[in-house]
Amino acid sequence: AMPMNANGKLDLKALPPIKPARSTPRGDVCKQLSATESHLLARVRDALGREDVEIDDDFFQLGGTSLSAARLIAGLRRDYGSDVPLATVFAAPSLRHLAAELDRAGKADPLEPALQLRKAHEGAPTIFCLHPVLGIGWGYSAILKDLPEEVGVCALQSPGLTSQTNWPDLQTMARDYLTSIRAVQPEGPYFLVGWSFGGLAAQEIARQLEAEGEKIAALCLLDSFPFRTQNSEIEEAEKVRQTLVFLGEA
Repeated sequence: AMPMNANGKLDLKALPPIKPARSTPRGDVCKQLSATESHLLARVRDALGREDVEIDDDFFQLGGTSLSAARLIAGLRRDYGSDVPLATVFAAPSLRHLAAELDRAGKADPLEPALQLRKAHEGAPTIFCLHPVLGIGWGYSAILKDLPEEVGVCALQSPGLTSQTNWPDLQTMARDYLTSIRAVQPEGPYFLVGWSFGGLAAQEIARQLEAEGEKIAALCLLDSFPFRTQNSEIEEAEKVRQTLVFLGEA
Protein backbone atom coordinates (compact mmCIF):
# COMPACT_ATOMS: atom_id res chain seq x y z
CA ALA A 1 0.00 0.00 0.00
CA MET A 2 1.14 3.54 -0.72
CA PRO A 3 1.83 5.77 2.35
CA MET A 4 -0.77 8.50 2.86
CA ASN A 5 -0.59 11.69 4.92
CA ALA A 6 -3.22 13.15 7.26
CA ASN A 7 -4.90 14.91 4.32
CA GLY A 8 -5.49 11.63 2.51
CA LYS A 9 -2.86 12.36 -0.14
CA LEU A 10 0.26 10.45 -1.11
CA ASP A 11 3.00 11.05 1.48
CA LEU A 12 6.01 11.71 -0.76
CA LYS A 13 8.42 11.94 2.16
CA ALA A 14 7.54 8.40 3.28
CA LEU A 15 8.42 6.89 -0.10
CA PRO A 16 11.80 5.17 -0.40
CA PRO A 17 14.41 7.13 -2.37
CA ILE A 18 14.66 6.38 -6.07
CA LYS A 19 18.14 5.63 -7.34
CA PRO A 20 18.43 6.87 -10.93
CA ALA A 21 20.05 4.57 -13.45
CA ARG A 22 23.64 5.54 -14.20
CA SER A 23 25.52 4.72 -17.35
CA THR A 24 28.95 5.74 -16.02
CA PRO A 25 30.69 4.08 -13.04
CA ARG A 26 31.26 6.28 -9.98
CA GLY A 27 35.06 6.24 -10.33
CA ASP A 28 34.99 7.36 -13.97
CA VAL A 29 32.56 10.16 -13.20
CA CYS A 30 34.73 11.56 -10.41
CA LYS A 31 37.69 11.84 -12.77
CA GLN A 32 35.65 14.00 -15.16
CA LEU A 33 34.34 16.52 -12.62
CA SER A 34 35.17 20.19 -12.92
CA ALA A 35 35.67 22.34 -9.82
CA THR A 36 32.13 23.71 -10.20
CA GLU A 37 30.67 20.22 -10.57
CA SER A 38 32.51 18.95 -7.49
CA HIS A 39 31.31 21.88 -5.39
CA LEU A 40 27.75 21.55 -6.69
CA LEU A 41 27.67 17.85 -5.77
CA ALA A 42 28.72 18.69 -2.22
CA ARG A 43 26.00 21.31 -1.95
CA VAL A 44 23.30 19.00 -3.35
CA ARG A 45 24.28 16.15 -1.05
CA ASP A 46 24.01 18.53 1.89
CA ALA A 47 20.67 19.99 0.73
CA LEU A 48 19.11 16.54 0.21
CA GLY A 49 20.81 14.79 3.12
CA ARG A 50 22.09 11.89 1.00
CA GLU A 51 25.48 10.86 -0.31
CA ASP A 52 24.44 8.74 -3.33
CA VAL A 53 24.33 11.73 -5.67
CA GLU A 54 26.18 11.84 -8.99
CA ILE A 55 26.70 14.59 -11.54
CA ASP A 56 24.27 13.16 -14.12
CA ASP A 57 21.44 12.77 -11.62
CA ASP A 58 18.27 14.88 -11.75
CA PHE A 59 17.75 17.09 -8.69
CA PHE A 60 14.01 16.51 -8.51
CA GLN A 61 14.17 12.78 -9.19
CA LEU A 62 16.52 12.56 -6.22
CA GLY A 63 13.74 13.93 -4.03
CA GLY A 64 14.35 17.65 -4.42
CA THR A 65 11.42 20.01 -3.92
CA SER A 66 10.83 23.68 -4.64
CA LEU A 67 11.92 24.67 -1.14
CA SER A 68 15.04 22.50 -1.15
CA ALA A 69 15.87 24.02 -4.56
CA ALA A 70 15.57 27.48 -3.00
CA ARG A 71 17.88 26.43 -0.15
CA LEU A 72 20.37 25.02 -2.65
CA ILE A 73 20.40 28.22 -4.71
CA ALA A 74 20.77 30.33 -1.56
CA GLY A 75 23.87 28.35 -0.62
CA LEU A 76 25.32 28.63 -4.12
CA ARG A 77 24.77 32.39 -4.09
CA ARG A 78 26.77 32.63 -0.86
CA ASP A 79 29.54 30.51 -2.36
CA TYR A 80 29.83 32.26 -5.71
CA GLY A 81 28.94 35.79 -4.64
CA SER A 82 26.61 36.11 -7.60
CA ASP A 83 22.87 36.23 -8.07
CA VAL A 84 22.23 32.71 -9.36
CA PRO A 85 18.63 32.64 -10.64
CA LEU A 86 16.28 30.31 -8.75
CA ALA A 87 14.80 29.28 -12.09
CA THR A 88 18.18 27.77 -13.03
CA VAL A 89 17.61 24.59 -11.05
CA PHE A 90 14.09 24.20 -12.50
CA ALA A 91 15.23 24.69 -16.08
CA ALA A 92 18.36 22.52 -15.67
CA PRO A 93 17.59 19.85 -13.05
CA SER A 94 20.43 17.65 -14.37
CA LEU A 95 23.31 18.47 -12.05
CA ARG A 96 25.82 18.51 -14.90
CA HIS A 97 23.67 21.03 -16.78
CA LEU A 98 23.15 23.01 -13.59
CA ALA A 99 26.91 23.26 -13.09
CA ALA A 100 27.26 24.60 -16.62
CA GLU A 101 24.61 27.20 -15.86
CA LEU A 102 26.48 28.20 -12.71
CA ASP A 103 29.56 28.89 -14.80
CA ARG A 104 27.58 31.43 -16.81
CA ALA A 105 25.11 32.52 -14.14
CA GLY A 106 23.15 35.69 -14.84
CA LYS A 107 20.84 37.76 -12.72
CA ALA A 108 17.14 37.14 -12.11
CA ASP A 109 14.67 37.79 -9.33
CA PRO A 110 13.12 34.56 -7.96
CA LEU A 111 10.08 36.57 -6.88
CA GLU A 112 9.52 38.35 -10.19
CA PRO A 113 5.86 38.44 -11.31
CA ALA A 114 6.55 36.32 -14.40
CA LEU A 115 9.12 33.69 -13.41
CA GLN A 116 10.13 31.68 -16.46
CA LEU A 117 10.91 28.23 -15.11
CA ARG A 118 11.78 27.17 -18.65
CA LYS A 119 11.76 29.21 -21.85
CA ALA A 120 9.96 27.74 -24.83
CA HIS A 121 11.85 26.75 -27.95
CA GLU A 122 11.00 28.67 -31.09
CA GLY A 123 7.53 27.69 -32.31
CA ALA A 124 6.65 25.84 -29.08
CA PRO A 125 3.98 27.03 -26.61
CA THR A 126 4.44 28.46 -23.14
CA ILE A 127 2.18 27.31 -20.32
CA PHE A 128 1.25 30.15 -17.95
CA CYS A 129 0.70 28.93 -14.40
CA LEU A 130 -1.18 31.00 -11.81
CA HIS A 131 -0.03 30.85 -8.20
CA PRO A 132 -2.05 29.63 -5.19
CA VAL A 133 -3.13 31.87 -2.34
CA LEU A 134 0.27 32.95 -0.92
CA GLY A 135 1.46 34.13 -4.32
CA ILE A 136 4.49 31.85 -4.91
CA GLY A 137 4.73 29.97 -8.21
CA TRP A 138 7.87 27.82 -7.75
CA GLY A 139 5.82 24.68 -7.14
CA TYR A 140 5.00 24.44 -10.84
CA SER A 141 8.56 23.23 -11.38
CA ALA A 142 7.13 19.78 -10.64
CA ILE A 143 5.45 19.65 -14.06
CA LEU A 144 8.63 20.35 -16.05
CA LYS A 145 9.73 16.72 -16.14
CA ASP A 146 6.36 15.63 -17.54
CA LEU A 147 6.32 18.10 -20.43
CA PRO A 148 8.27 18.02 -23.70
CA GLU A 149 11.57 19.88 -23.33
CA GLU A 150 10.60 22.43 -25.98
CA VAL A 151 7.51 23.57 -24.04
CA GLY A 152 7.99 26.63 -21.86
CA VAL A 153 6.59 27.12 -18.35
CA CYS A 154 6.05 30.58 -16.88
CA ALA A 155 4.87 30.90 -13.26
CA LEU A 156 2.83 34.00 -12.52
CA GLN A 157 3.60 35.24 -8.99
CA SER A 158 2.06 37.95 -6.87
CA PRO A 159 3.71 41.40 -7.07
CA GLY A 160 2.77 41.59 -3.38
CA LEU A 161 5.75 39.35 -2.61
CA THR A 162 8.07 42.33 -3.09
CA SER A 163 5.83 45.40 -2.82
CA GLN A 164 2.56 46.56 -1.35
CA THR A 165 -0.15 45.63 -3.84
CA ASN A 166 -3.91 45.78 -3.39
CA TRP A 167 -6.59 45.10 -5.96
CA PRO A 168 -10.26 46.01 -5.45
CA ASP A 169 -11.40 42.81 -7.17
CA LEU A 170 -10.29 39.73 -9.09
CA GLN A 171 -10.97 41.39 -12.45
CA THR A 172 -8.44 44.16 -11.76
CA MET A 173 -5.86 41.65 -10.56
CA ALA A 174 -6.35 39.54 -13.70
CA ARG A 175 -5.80 42.60 -15.92
CA ASP A 176 -2.44 43.24 -14.24
CA TYR A 177 -1.43 39.60 -14.63
CA LEU A 178 -2.51 39.69 -18.25
CA THR A 179 0.03 42.46 -18.83
CA SER A 180 2.78 40.16 -17.52
CA ILE A 181 1.56 37.33 -19.75
CA ARG A 182 1.53 39.52 -22.86
CA ALA A 183 5.09 40.64 -22.12
CA VAL A 184 6.14 37.00 -22.57
CA GLN A 185 3.64 36.07 -25.31
CA PRO A 186 1.88 38.97 -27.08
CA GLU A 187 -0.66 36.81 -28.94
CA GLY A 188 -2.57 33.55 -28.50
CA PRO A 189 -3.30 30.77 -28.44
CA TYR A 190 -2.76 30.71 -24.68
CA PHE A 191 -2.30 27.77 -22.32
CA LEU A 192 -3.38 28.58 -18.75
CA VAL A 193 -3.11 26.54 -15.54
CA GLY A 194 -4.23 27.54 -12.04
CA TRP A 195 -3.90 25.71 -8.74
CA SER A 196 -6.33 26.49 -5.89
CA PHE A 197 -6.86 30.28 -5.89
CA GLY A 198 -4.83 30.42 -9.08
CA GLY A 199 -7.65 28.58 -10.83
CA LEU A 200 -9.96 31.52 -10.24
CA ALA A 201 -7.37 33.94 -11.60
CA ALA A 202 -6.70 31.71 -14.62
CA GLN A 203 -10.39 31.51 -15.44
CA GLU A 204 -10.81 35.30 -15.22
CA ILE A 205 -7.72 35.86 -17.38
CA ALA A 206 -9.12 33.42 -19.95
CA ARG A 207 -12.44 35.31 -19.93
CA GLN A 208 -10.70 38.64 -20.55
CA LEU A 209 -8.54 37.20 -23.32
CA GLU A 210 -11.55 35.72 -25.10
CA ALA A 211 -13.36 39.05 -24.78
CA GLU A 212 -10.42 40.58 -26.66
CA GLY A 213 -10.71 37.99 -29.42
CA GLU A 214 -7.78 35.83 -28.33
CA LYS A 215 -7.87 32.03 -28.48
CA ILE A 216 -7.51 29.91 -25.34
CA ALA A 217 -5.87 26.61 -26.30
CA ALA A 218 -6.28 25.13 -22.82
CA LEU A 219 -7.56 26.18 -19.39
CA CYS A 220 -6.71 23.76 -16.59
CA LEU A 221 -7.95 24.27 -13.02
CA LEU A 222 -6.28 22.19 -10.30
CA ASP A 223 -8.02 21.71 -6.95
CA SER A 224 -9.84 24.98 -7.50
CA PHE A 225 -13.32 26.08 -6.45
CA PRO A 226 -15.25 29.38 -6.15
CA PHE A 227 -14.87 31.20 -2.84
CA ARG A 228 -18.11 31.75 -0.96
CA THR A 229 -18.75 34.70 1.34
CA GLN A 230 -18.53 32.61 4.51
CA ASN A 231 -15.13 31.17 3.62
CA SER A 232 -13.59 34.09 1.72
CA GLU A 233 -11.28 34.88 4.65
CA ILE A 234 -8.71 32.10 4.81
CA GLU A 235 -6.79 31.64 8.05
CA GLU A 236 -3.09 32.43 7.76
CA ALA A 237 -2.14 28.93 8.94
CA GLU A 238 -4.28 27.41 6.18
CA LYS A 239 -2.62 29.64 3.59
CA VAL A 240 0.79 28.40 4.72
CA ARG A 241 -0.38 24.76 4.71
CA GLN A 242 -1.75 25.06 1.18
CA THR A 243 1.47 26.63 -0.05
CA LEU A 244 3.64 23.93 1.56
CA VAL A 245 1.52 21.28 -0.15
CA PHE A 246 1.97 23.13 -3.45
CA LEU A 247 5.74 23.33 -2.96
CA GLY A 248 5.96 19.61 -2.15
CA GLU A 249 6.88 20.09 1.51
CA ALA A 250 3.68 18.78 3.16
